[in-house]
Amino acid sequence: MKDFERYLKEKELGPATIEKYTRDIANYRKWEKENYKETESMSREKSCAWKAFLLTRSSAPSTINAAIAAVNAYADFMQKPDCRLKYVKTQRRRGNQTFVGAVKNGGTPWGLNKPHRNLEFTP
Repeated sequence: MKDFERYLKEKELGPATIEKYTRDIANYRKWEKENYKETESMSREKSCAWKAFLLTRSSAPSTINAAIAAVNAYADFMQKPDCRLKYVKTQRRRGNQTFVGAVKNGGTPWGLNKPHRNLEFTP
């Protein structure tokens, strides 16, 4: 994880962003260990499954997108561009954030091309 932090510093990210990304990747790695036998390599399957997991947690789309940004930075660090994820679409309406659905991401087998739910979140 120290190498990843060093990579983020080289990219001139701020301290709060580095802390958030390392925390999100620690959560990703914990989830990975709980769900996969082989945890040494990053794969597109795991990345998409992580996104599907995030979508089931009823988190705000902005929270999901922040976690996706961390995974994308980690994929860049690991030199695995195929593991990058598309962000979740959001639509702002009268101060509320409404979940619209996932951005098309190459027809993943997890059905992420369809809206997850029609949820409204109030800040």
